[in-house]
Amino acid sequence: MTTIAEREELKKRLIELVESEPDFVNSLLSDVMKEIKRRKRDLEFDKLLEENFKEYEAVFRALA
Repeated sequence: MTTIAEREELKKRLIELVESEPDFVNSLLSDVMKEIKRRKRDLEFDKLLEENFKEYEAVFRALA
C-alpha cells in the first residue's frame, strides 16, 4: 500500500517521464488500454459462459 506522499512522488516522476519521453508514454498507455480491453472481454466471456452453464445445466447433466 502506498502513502499519499509516495503517490505524489510517483505522480511527479510520471510527469517528468511524460515530458522527457512522450513517445514511450504514448506507447505504454496504448498497451495498457489494450490490456484493459482484453481483460474486460475475458470477464464478459467468463460471465456469458457461466450464465450459459447455469441456463443449460440440466441438459449438460442429462448428456453426461
